[in-house]
Amino acid sequence: MISEIPQSQEDLQQHFRDSLRFLEDSSKSYDDGFEGESKRLAATIRTLVHDTSRSKSLLTHLGTKEVLFIDSAYANFPDNTMSYCGLVAMHMGTGAAPRYIALLDSAKTKPVPFDAWWDGVIFDDGRKNTITRKELILSIANKDGGSHVDEKLDEKYGNLSRNNSMGWRISQDGQDLGPMRAPEKASVRQIAHEVLKTLKPGYEKSHPKIGGFTISGIGHSPRISVPEPPQDETPLLSLGAPCHCGSHRKYKKCHGRVFKAD
Repeated sequence: MISEIPQSQEDLQQHFRDSLRFLEDSSKSYDDGFEGESKRLAATIRTLVHDTSRSKSLLTHLGTKEVLFIDSAYANFPDNTMSYCGLVAMHMGTGAAPRYIALLDSAKTKPVPFDAWWDGVIFDDGRKNTITRKELILSIANKDGGSHVDEKLDEKYGNLSRNNSMGWRISQDGQDLGPMRAPEKASVRQIAHEVLKTLKPGYEKSHPKIGGFTISGIGHSPRISVPEPPQDETPLLSLGAPCHCGSHRKYKKCHGRVFKAD
């Protein structure tokens, strides 16, 4: 039988400090362009917050699991029949394909109990196939390269990450440019941001000012027609906001017109 000794409170506090540093460093790497860093983010988040019948999370070891967590997800209305991505926006810039980005500090937030946050739905494909923060983080950490690679993936997560179950496709000048990719990775980035804002008082992080524009509140149609992006910097846009072109029409009725995929 192997003898064991307990870890001290200082040991646990050091693990906590290290984990926050892991989240910050991996978040920076992700923001610098390495989307694979979402795997390490997921593994660190699991270590911090996920309890099982056989293992305790770091927050439980520290006795701090009762803290209120920052929830930055957009609301998904009960009568919405389209796909829903609650933690991400779409960015469109000159010379680059549209992509999902984490909302970071552009999102409205509210404090919620851990269980409401962990089990909160962040994806809905419009056919009531939903994915929670917990399901996303554990799928990546346990099966898709965070801490382990499994030969099979959970169906809902596999369809999200491999088969574009959200249904969003890119069309420009009448040409289908393919599906929007990696909503799960951008969502993990936002979950890491929520955890840092929860556990590190005063933590702030916004996207640098970049050309193009960003659409928030996505999840009401599975395809978007991409206009030629403006050359100057523009603020976060909503589909219901006035179009940037000055037509006095709503963005979704003008340059950001959307339509259902066939």
